[in-house]
Amino acid sequence: MNSALLPKLQASITRRGLKRNAADTLPVVALSVLATAYARTMAPSITWAHNGADSGDLAVAAVTLGVAHPSGYPTYVLLAQPFLRIPLGEAAFRLNLLSATAGLLACLVIYALVRRLGARAWGARAAALAALALGTAPLFWSQAVIAEVYTLNALFAALLLWCMAAPPATWRGWLAHGLVAGLALGNHVTIGLFVVAWLLSSCLRLSLRRSMTIRQLAAAIAGLAVGLSVYLYVPLRAAAHPAVNWGSADTWGGFWWLVTGALYRPLAFGLPLAQAGERLRDGGALLLRQFSGPGLALAVVGLCYGAPRMRWWLWVSAALVAAQAVFALGYNTPDYAVHLIPVLVILAIWIGLGAATVLQSLYTRRALVTPFAAVAIGVALLWPLPATFAQVNASGDTQARTYAVNELAAAPPNAVVLTAEDRDSFALLYVRVALGQRPDTAVLIEPLLQFGWYRANMRAVYTGLRIPEPPADDWRELLAAANPTRAIVRATPLTP
Repeated sequence: MNSALLPKLQASITRRGLKRNAADTLPVVALSVLATAYARTMAPSITWAHNGADSGDLAVAAVTLGVAHPSGYPTYVLLAQPFLRIPLGEAAFRLNLLSATAGLLACLVIYALVRRLGARAWGARAAALAALALGTAPLFWSQAVIAEVYTLNALFAALLLWCMAAPPATWRGWLAHGLVAGLALGNHVTIGLFVVAWLLSSCLRLSLRRSMTIRQLAAAIAGLAVGLSVYLYVPLRAAAHPAVNWGSADTWGGFWWLVTGALYRPLAFGLPLAQAGERLRDGGALLLRQFSGPGLALAVVGLCYGAPRMRWWLWVSAALVAAQAVFALGYNTPDYAVHLIPVLVILAIWIGLGAATVLQSLYTRRALVTPFAAVAIGVALLWPLPATFAQVNASGDTQARTYAVNELAAAPPNAVVLTAEDRDSFALLYVRVALGQRPDTAVLIEPLLQFGWYRANMRAVYTGLRIPEPPADDWRELLAAANPTRAIVRATPLTP
């Protein structure tokens, strides 16, 4: 070899190695930034912030291996068990760590997926920007610091999108993909849209491209069945009558009522038509607040021009965005926005692909300005970070816990405390059951006393308490007559 060429070759190898090492550090840097942000803003206990009233119900279900509100969330409850053994804070704080961990992993999958779909010279930088865009979106961030199921749902959505983009070569890989789909359905049934998309894309591979064998399809379906087996947890634990035990899930009728969310079914597509225009405006404004105008513009570029070799994947993702948005915007509750989180996952991917497309185009024309353009894109995406930090910060929020502690402390000995809504009910249950305070009291959720399954479970939980049949309009009076030695009090009403 020409001796003059050797130094040039070594220099080239060194430059490539430095570039590769720099790219490898980008996901670490992005996740470190997000982990620091989540740690600084994480709620210390249960919370009412960010529509987090259900955190008390989920925490008690996890601590007691109970059955949470529909659809039961067996995947969440089971994944919570190792986090409950972390010797930090109280039970709810450890579940907040689960939400943060799921959020970080979802961002990591987004990074990997953008790299796979848009593996260009600037793909690593664009992928890091996509991960940061999702992780710092106000709605996503707010759910990453409280005990809720939505960042875990986002993780499963990202994984299913990865499964569609990266089909495995062996039947074992398809088994793993099916397992992911089954576990996803065990966390939140609305992920079914993504599971259907994954199944259809897999079947199309088999029928059109012959890149998937019958054996691999069978392995995928078997994995799905194994993942869905987490629902066996529900009737097994329901039969033990834990403190949180929604529905008579140890019977077929009760199980079906629970896992299909029959209690909330009227809310799906239940938004009155007269409110549709206002909801559309609110939903559009909400998406704009998540990624800002430049972010949404990059998302359009990514959808239209990103991943040229996998255009079909982009159009499938666009169909998922449309379907999920219709479901979320039509869901007739004030907290409908949490159902848009899977949409944020896809938009973040498009943003990454859009950033990669723009940077690559600039690099071929104006190579020197490309690094400055990358910085400008990062600033455009992340400039709201300080305001978002202040908006989602729940690190000092102890309102729900303090309320419940005070309510139980003020109750007479052996009192029966009647609650009226999710916020007071789940907070009081958490303090009494998960924290073990005032075990002499009984906490009853008055609106649920109309259900026979709830009355039966409360009799099993509070063995000395008499709960009459049939339901009554004034439960306080009826319970007082049936339990003359116990004080029957109502929790202090909460302001809207």
